[in-house]
Amino acid sequence: MKVLAVTGKIRKETEKAGVGRLSRVVGSVIFLGSFGAFPIGTAVGGVIMISLFIIGNRMATKYYCDSCGSPVDNKRVKVCPVCKISLK
Repeated sequence: MKVLAVTGKIRKETEKAGVGRLSRVVGSVIFLGSFGAFPIGTAVGGVIMISLFIIGNRMATKYYCDSCGSPVDNKRVKVCPVCKISLK
C-alpha cells in the first residue's frame, strides 16, 4: 500500500530565457552604453541597470508545488490549488 505525503514543499525555479532574462540583458546594455556620457551617464546607467536586474529577477522567479509540479502564485501559498496538499 502506497502512503501519500501529507505535506509538500514549494520549489523555486528561475527561467533561463524569457522576459526576466531580457530585462537583465537590456539593463546591462544600457549600462555599457552609458560609458559614453561619463561620469553622470555612468551613474544613471548603473541605477537603471540595478533596477532592471531586480525587476528581471522577480519576473524570472516561478514557484511550483514539489508534489505535483503545478505552478503556485507565490511562496506564501499554504495549499496547492491542484493536489490540495499542505505546503510549507
